[in-house]
Parts: sequence; structure tokens; C-alpha cells
Amino acid sequence: MGAQGLAALGTTAEETAPFRPVDQDRAPGTDRRRPSHRRTPRRRYASRLPVAGYRLTLTLLDFTAAAGLSLVQAGVPARAVLTGAVLASLQAVAGGYRPRRSLSLVDEVMPTVARVLLADLAVNRVLLPPTPATLPHAALQMLEFVLSASVLALVGRLPVFRAARRFRRRPSRLRATVVIGSGTVADRVAQHLDRCSDLGLTVTARLDLRHLEGPLPASAAEDWPHLTRTLRAMRARVALVACEDVQPGQLDAAMRAAARTTGEVWAVVTTPGLLPAGARGREYLDGIPVVRVLDAARVTLGRRGKRMFDFVVASATAVLLGWLMVLCAVAVRLEGGPGVIFRQRRVGLLGREFTLVKFRTVRPSSEHHADTSWSVDDERLVGPVGRFLRKTSLDELPQLWNVVRGDMSLVGPRPERPHFVGRFGASVPNYGLRHRMPVGMTGWAQVNGLRGDTSIEDRVRYDNYYIDHWSFAADLRILLMTVRAVLVREGR
Repeated sequence: MGAQGLAALGTTAEETAPFRPVDQDRAPGTDRRRPSHRRTPRRRYASRLPVAGYRLTLTLLDFTAAAGLSLVQAGVPARAVLTGAVLASLQAVAGGYRPRRSLSLVDEVMPTVARVLLADLAVNRVLLPPTPATLPHAALQMLEFVLSASVLALVGRLPVFRAARRFRRRPSRLRATVVIGSGTVADRVAQHLDRCSDLGLTVTARLDLRHLEGPLPASAAEDWPHLTRTLRAMRARVALVACEDVQPGQLDAAMRAAARTTGEVWAVVTTPGLLPAGARGREYLDGIPVVRVLDAARVTLGRRGKRMFDFVVASATAVLLGWLMVLCAVAVRLEGGPGVIFRQRRVGLLGREFTLVKFRTVRPSSEHHADTSWSVDDERLVGPVGRFLRKTSLDELPQLWNVVRGDMSLVGPRPERPHFVGRFGASVPNYGLRHRMPVGMTGWAQVNGLRGDTSIEDRVRYDNYYIDHWSFAADLRILLMTVRAVLVREGR
């Protein structure tokens, strides 16, 4: 461990009872030899294989239980396969196959029963309803199916959970864990991890943020480079943060630094309502509630689903509104002459530049003027057609091509020109954090009236809130609010 990491280290597992002594040079998940570039991908793929096997096993278990019972009851193979597929899909969407640190069959009872009931209602009562002759027995059959399928699915999880616990107890699978905090809750969590090896975590160090070298971040959304370097020096793979021992203003910064460094972060939440940004999935460690924290900049399955959704919706919208874009192009050509499409460099995901396209609403001017002028409201430059396209947002329809290409998303922070990115990045706190997610045609700031000549600080605050709390439901809500704003021009 480097000198900086030792300086920030409050107590190690060797120095504080009842922690188990751990050789820092051979912490679980590390090696005496410096890892080479060739070994890193193998280690990453090896860690993903058990997770994939765990999910596949539970998927097959639920599918077999639901399909088998449906086949016995109805004797229709198509109905049985559909019931099993719907149950497996419900479990996957609801996070039923997500590997958890604390595997408890008791926690699975109510979610499993509810999802089996929903699968039966969807397939056997809605899509393929019973005939009038069998209607009197439908309620009894539903009760029998729900109870039997739930019992089979729960009993089948017993050997899966047992195998997962044995797998995690292996010394080669234990993950070096750093507990961030100095209070009684942090002590209790560390002791619990030391006792329960089936969680797959072993405490190798304790970190007190009060002893961390370097200045604290100015706000909750800024990076914490000193904490990042310290965690890297500790070779931590998992971090548990006791929220009660971290200043509320620095909590999100600590979570973000830990997520980017370790890859797995758990927040120990003891104060109601105090949740860090990106919190997902509540669990309990020795009665203490913890939540998994995900880094917004990390490419996850949800982010891939967002990209697929963007591609499908943008392509379909471009086809459906093709006639409207042709009319807009003709109108722009008649008013301003050649140069219907306006191209401009913008900054997107992770600071990468791309070429944004839109209908030209301003009479041709110099390239330098377009790249450095904040807004154009001069009546001499904007004609009637351009003013109409701007007012109705029809000038942004060509950006569907940017979405199809992958330069942009349907929903996200609005892209800005490189000139202003450099200027705002140097003067507006947290501005650079907007680039953790793909930029969008519309966004949370825009639907709340922050567009045009409005406060950059407010835009940054809204954009970072959207990124930290992103979900598909939030995207759908923003899209619906955008449609409403376009169709109903309030106050205009």
C-alpha cells in the first residue's frame, strides 16, 4: 500500500479487534505479482461466469416450475411454455435473479408468490381465459397453481443458495473490502463481515474520511480524487460506506469515488431518508439496512436497454414523421436558400465531440459566430420560418439521425458547443459531470423550462439529478412531458 493510502488509513484489520488478521500484500482478490494486461480480461470474465450461471439456474428453475404445473393442469404445451416464460420475465425485470450478498429464502417468499400470481393472471386469466364450462373451477385452479409453483420455486432455491454460499467461502473468491466510517455502525458491520464468510467479503482495511489527506470536494456531485487514489492504493474491490459517519454534503462524492474504484459499493443507511444517489436494492446485514450504489457512468444492462430503446423509437419516429421533415426542409430552402441542414460540433458522452444536425433557422453566418454566440434572437437573422421551427422545436427533428447513429439519446442532458463546455467547465461547479451519460434531444432540465437563455447552474443541477436517479420510468415521463410541451405551448 502506498504512503498516501497509509496516511489516510484509520485502522487496519490487523490492528483492530475483532478483525481477522490479513496480510495486506496478499489480500483476497490480489496477487504478489503485478497483474499483467493479459490477465485482467480473464479475471473479469471469470468473475462474470458464476453470476451468469446463477442467473441461468434460477431462470430455468422458475420456467420449469411454472411450465410443468401449467402443463399438468391444462395439458396445453403452448400455454405451459408461455406461463413459464412470463414468470421468468417478471422475475428478471423485478431483479429476482440479481445476485445478492445476503441470500435468504425468507426474503424470497412474498416476491415469488406475487410474481407467480401475476404470471398466472396474465396468461391463464387474461391472454387465454378459461371457458365458461371451467369457470367455476378457475379460482381453485389458480390457488393450486400459485401455491404449488411458489413452493417448487422456493424449494429449488435452497441448493442454489447453498452452492452460492460455498462458492463465496473459497479463499480465492473472497473480495477485499474496505469499510469507510469510524462509528459504532461501521464497527458492527465490519464484525459481521468477519463472522459471515458466506457473504464473500473480508475486511482488509478501515478508512476514516476525517483523516483523508487533501481538500474535500466543494459539493456533493464533484469528484474526490484523493479518496480515489487511496482506495486504489488499498486494492479494494468492495467498499461499504457508513452514511452516519460521512458529511451529507460529501456522501455522493464518496460514493462516486468508491464506485469508480472498487466496482461494488454498499451504503449502510441508518438515517431514514438519507440515501445516496444511485441507490438500488435494499438488503440487510445483521439487521442493518444497506443499499447497492451504482455509478451512473458505468455501462450496465439498463444502459444497453436504453440504447436499444432509443434506436427503435428514433427509427420509427423518423419514418412516421418523414413527410413532416420534408415539408420543413422545403420551407427552409425557400426562405434561406441552399444549406437546409445546419451542422455543428457538440460535446457528448465522456467529453467526445460529434456533429449535431438540425434544420437551419438562422440565415448563414460565419462558422466562428455560430460556435461562440450563445443565442441568436436578432430579427434580421431569424426569419418567419426559422422562428416557427424554433417555437415548435421542429428544427430538432434531424437529430433523430444522431440518435440512430448513437451520438445522442432521446433523453439526456442537452449537448453544448466545445467553446462553452470549456467556459462553463471552468466556472460552473459540477458541469463536467453532465457528460457521464449520453446527451439527449430532450431532458429533465428542458421539460422544467430550463432552455435557451436560462441559468446554467440550474441546468447542471437538474441534469446531474437526472443522471444520478436515472430509470426507464423517468425517461418515459420526460418524453411524455416533452410531447405535452410541444403540443400545448403554455404561456405563448
